[in-house]
Amino acid sequence: MSDKQKDLCSSEKWLHDYYLRITALYNVSRQSLHNTHQWAITLTLAVITAIFTLDKEAGYPNENGLLILLIGSPLLVRFFIRSCLEYAIQLKFQIIRDELDRLFLSSEKTVSSFVRLKKVIETYYFEFRSPQELRIIMKNNLKLAYSWILIVWIGLILWGFISLGIDCKSFFILIIVLVFIVYEFVSIFKYPKLKYVNKESLN
Repeated sequence: MSDKQKDLCSSEKWLHDYYLRITALYNVSRQSLHNTHQWAITLTLAVITAIFTLDKEAGYPNENGLLILLIGSPLLVRFFIRSCLEYAIQLKFQIIRDELDRLFLSSEKTVSSFVRLKKVIETYYFEFRSPQELRIIMKNNLKLAYSWILIVWIGLILWGFISLGIDCKSFFILIIVLVFIVYEFVSIFKYPKLKYVNKESLN
């Protein structure tokens, strides 16, 4: 076997092993995203059950129920932010796997196809950039799990404030919650690993 043939076999084995690794990472990220969505749904159902059973005679709205919703809001936001990160990670591995599929299935493996694969791996694996804009990632996560959750959650909070009014304690907690939520969103928009790089620009 010539040195050129040995190099080719070595490259193909590396690509095959790398493909298996990326597929495993993709499956882990997908399962992690699914688990986070399930946690958000479970949290919402648990909170709804709690606020409607705290005072069985009066039901909701009640002060304790409203406080539970306010205090639980940062956790729900954390789940949403985590889902966005996991969704972005899943997309990174999916892009790399798709590029490897394209290379394996091509009838002729050209130098340009290997150069493009190298760029994709460098951009989305080593630099860990995002193949999709953050606003689209958030929009897709809302569609996947969070739209109805947020509608119910915000609706219950508004119902509570409209019915009970705002006292000093609930206003103070509301301010703290809003500060935390703003901090979470500012942090994710500044997160360098979510910097968007269009895969078409790698051609």
